[in-house]
Amino acid sequence: MSNFNFRLGTRVNISLFRVRGVVMLNEEINIKKISECLSILKVYVKMNTKINLNDICIISEDFFCDLLNIIYGYKLLNANTLESNFEAIDLIDDNNKIVYQITTNNSTEKIRTTIKKFIQRFDNNYQLKFIIIDNKKNYTAKFEIPTDYNFDKTNDIYFIEDFTEIIKQHNKINEVCDFIKKSFYIENFNRKYEWF
Repeated sequence: MSNFNFRLGTRVNISLFRVRGVVMLNEEINIKKISECLSILKVYVKMNTKINLNDICIISEDFFCDLLNIIYGYKLLNANTLESNFEAIDLIDDNNKIVYQITTNNSTEKIRTTIKKFIQRFDNNYQLKFIIIDNKKNYTAKFEIPTDYNFDKTNDIYFIEDFTEIIKQHNKINEVCDFIKKSFYIENFNRKYEWF
């Protein structure tokens, strides 16, 4: 690990690695590890749900709960710990008034059904968001929601592909990489990376 002093007097630790003959910064390597693991998760979840092995969906809820807490500083809980088989909502943070639906179904009807159930259960102080573990989709349909509720399909529906950029924007690359190392069993996690 090398230390560099910049003119502003800030001391920054920069790790240089060699990846297949190319020198890369530690942060770049970590974001690539994150991207790789999220891609694996997406494929694994999709393949298992196609053959009705849905236990991975429950595990994914806990994974995204912890991931979102790291990125945004939320205090999300798995809603099933509060109420068995909590309908339409998977994660909830009563302090920040936010709820998430984690789903493998990217259909417009799934979004509509969840919104309807959300409105029946939560007041307009709560924000509904979706994480969809499926192929990215642009929704052209309008989602009916009362005007006193705050929902925007452009900003409140996330796909797994969006998370690499979100993690970078919130400057949480190293924290998320550490979390992913603990969450995923990947034999030889550092197999492509060696010290420079």
